[in-house]
Amino acid sequence: MGDAAEKPEAVKGEEARRIKREALGIGDRTKHHTRTATPLKGHVKEADTHHRLYRFRFYPTEEQAEQLSRTFGACRWVYNEGLALRVDPGRVVG
Repeated sequence: MGDAAEKPEAVKGEEARRIKREALGIGDRTKHHTRTATPLKGHVKEADTHHRLYRFRFYPTEEQAEQLSRTFGACRWVYNEGLALRVDPGRVVG
């Protein structure tokens, strides 16, 4: 009978990840704290630029208004509890 074509040995682990990164053109992974810091861009308006303003109206149904009221009430409660914890760290949330 004829010689059977041998299958290449499967590559696993870190070597497989390295080959995939190489094929995709992705560099080696580095931890975020080892990267050099880049300065943030300022929000200074450049000359001859304009900001756009969009305004929208929202007319909720009665059911939606009730749900929004509950949601905003919960958000207000969470904010106030967080604020109280900052003022008095030993406080028990409740």
